[in-house]
Amino acid sequence: VLTFFLCVSVGNTGPAAFWSLYYILSDARALKAINEELECHLPNFDLDLANGQEIMVDDSICEALSQCVNLDSAVNETLR
Repeated sequence: VLTFFLCVSVGNTGPAAFWSLYYILSDARALKAINEELECHLPNFDLDLANGQEIMVDDSICEALSQCVNLDSAVNETLR
């Protein structure tokens, strides 16, 4: 049963991420609002500078993501 839920969750993550990005990128106002929100609440870090090192997600990043209302709404609307 656990294997089934793991396979289903992985199988649904890809399409959900694709459609979320599709709808966000197709609406200029939504993209602008989400970009402004992310720039305001999330710390800046360059993925190129990570050089294969693991990026740690700590409580401050989780708290910042919880403040991104527009991003949360876009993802929830896609999943609906």
